[in-house]
Amino acid sequence: MTSPQRGTTTPGGPEPAPDHLRAEIGRLRQEAVHQRRLAHRRAERWNTAHILLGFPAALLAGTAGAAGLSSADARVPAALIALASAGFAAGAGFLRGDVRCQANKRARGAWGAVEDAATLALSRPHPSTDDLAALFPLRQAALAAYDAGDAQPSGGLPAVPPG
Repeated sequence: MTSPQRGTTTPGGPEPAPDHLRAEIGRLRQEAVHQRRLAHRRAERWNTAHILLGFPAALLAGTAGAAGLSSADARVPAALIALASAGFAAGAGFLRGDVRCQANKRARGAWGAVEDAATLALSRPHPSTDDLAALFPLRQAALAAYDAGDAQPSGGLPAVPPG
């Protein structure tokens, strides 16, 4: 039941006050804006890390191959270059910057959906509990978007990458 003071409800009332709904929807919108921006920056950083490790690995591997085949005296420097190339390639494989970049891009889109839905709910004169309830599955999907690429088969063994 609604009391005469500021439109609040008593414990037996069916719905919280519109001010409380609006504040909670606004809080979810602010969280979505913040998380979307973070996911965007993380995606850019992981893409940069992937390029900074993968590109030198490819260049060094080509250089090592050419140096090793050019003369017998160049085999030791070629081996050192190949070792450096392997280190870059191992770092790129260990960090999985490409996978992390894609996960953050998925999360960025999911957080954008939360932000859009919250903005739409706030544009209504009197948001309802249904508006708030509709945001929670979107938020859960945004949180799960980071892990969607790491899903493993039900057997528990890690997935083998194709190729």
